Amino acid sequence: MTIGKHQRLIWGLLVAAMLARAPEASAEIMVGFAGPLTGENEYAGEQAQNGAELAIAELNAAGGVLGQQVVLDVADDYCDPEQAVAAARQLLANKVVVVTGHGCSGAGIPASEIYEAARIPFITGGPTNPRLTERGLRFTFRSTMRYEAQARSPSTIWFGS
Repeated sequence: MTIGKHQRLIWGLLVAAMLARAPEASAEIMVGFAGPLTGENEYAGEQAQNGAELAIAELNAAGGVLGQQVVLDVADDYCDPEQAVAAARQLLANKVVVVTGHGCSGAGIPASEIYEAARIPFITGGPTNPRLTERGLRFTFRSTMRYEAQARSPSTIWFGS
């Protein structure tokens, strides 16, 4: 199974953009993934992690990004606000240049504050709470509809984020 071209392109562009602000040259580019890898939402978190790993494997098989290999750093947020903040801090301590994940609004909203303060892009496809993007944060990006838009869309399945 392979991921779509647009998903590879998004990952590649994000990592390439972040290379421009990297403080030093490295043979590897660290990107972060945070999600519920334990607890009630473990299955969804594992599936999201598998997707991130597949995207990175395909990028690396195609030569990486600007000749550098991409490495995924994974953190468990348990869909819990406090654990999400700890996961975000762990990823930043490990020098990631971009983060994806935090599939629950309750985890994504507090974690976004940590990434914003560090000026690290955070891209998420799970949280539907409008607060995630209504606060005017410059480094937080949502790739899914807000919950009120999903409620109006008969073809959208909502998982209760």
